[in-house]
Amino acid sequence: MGTPLITSCNELVDEHAHPLLRRIASRLYHLWEYVLDRLSRDEVVPAVSVVATIVFLIAGGYLMAYLVKMEEESIQSRYRAEGRTPPTRSGTGTAQLRVHEMRVETYNGLVRLLKPGCRTIVLLVDADSKANLLARFHRIVWPYRKNKSLMFAFVVLERGLEWYRRLLMPSLPDNQQLNINPKNCIGTVLSINGYRKYFCMYHAKHAEVGGKAGARRRRTAKGGATGGGEFLGFDEDDSSSSDVETGEKREQRTARAALSDEVLFEEHLLDGLGGWLDRLFEGQTVRYHVKYWPDFTGK
Repeated sequence: MGTPLITSCNELVDEHAHPLLRRIASRLYHLWEYVLDRLSRDEVVPAVSVVATIVFLIAGGYLMAYLVKMEEESIQSRYRAEGRTPPTRSGTGTAQLRVHEMRVETYNGLVRLLKPGCRTIVLLVDADSKANLLARFHRIVWPYRKNKSLMFAFVVLERGLEWYRRLLMPSLPDNQQLNINPKNCIGTVLSINGYRKYFCMYHAKHAEVGGKAGARRRRTAKGGATGGGEFLGFDEDDSSSSDVETGEKREQRTARAALSDEVLFEEHLLDGLGGWLDRLFEGQTVRYHVKYWPDFTGK
């Protein structure tokens, strides 16, 4: 026998095979013919329309984002050119709470031109207590920042005391004078319904009565026979005292006297505001109706 021959076989190449790109193009061409044979125009047009709509929306989104970015860069460059600090975007998407100052130019928008169902929550402050009380007021009403039917404001008593006095006058008995001590008004909160012409009042010494007594007080307040500033010590006349008054009235007067004797510090004036707001939105607070809203002169 002869010596066996040993050889190695390398990778075989089909010399007649098409290149890779040509094979891909051929597959795509056959796929295209397959689609044309089995789909009609009525089936193709809706599919193309959907795809075109999606592409248009994506392109529009990118375009809007690009325009917003260009606008922000333009604003920042303008601020830098003027030597000011450019605004940041840290608060973007977060609901903000604005507390407006009630002035002559903002009064109509905050009170007289309120839409049905809308209310303005107003805090009374003076120049000394403004910073402290506004900070506490802001924290208390912060949970209501997303309520579109509410606006928040404050009145500086140095400019709004006369307006406040004229607001309380219709709630007093006829021919009764109202002498206001501005220091007693600090921390008062008013809920003003400009459309229905009534307001509700909160004060740390204003103990609103519940139950049947509260209902009677609401009816009296609506009729205008209850002293609107009685709880602040505006009405000092005790001539209505009588030995025949009922035990309920006597008890209420004793409670009011005890409240008036308490000393309240500035930091405690708004302690009960959160609970009062809950009762306000449940309709359990006293409503003082007015025939018209007095002018705000800013004096």
